[in-house]
Amino acid sequence: HFASLSARDFIERVRAAALGIAHVIVGYDFYFGHKRSGNPQMLAEISENLGEAMVGIAVRSLDSGEKMAGRGW
Repeated sequence: HFASLSARDFIERVRAAALGIAHVIVGYDFYFGHKRSGNPQMLAEISENLGEAMVGIAVRSLDSGEKMAGRGW
């Protein structure tokens, strides 16, 4: 049942669980909700509307094509 939750329902369930979440940090390739329907942009928008903090981690492609995540790139 949990895997079938929409992205918005997933966020509401996590918040309702009162886990004491103060910040959310996600990577560039983070997806959540049924069929990966939620993405970092959606989470940032919802978090902002709720007055909560969310930090996204940027990605940088190396000359080799490999991707590296890091803050401030």
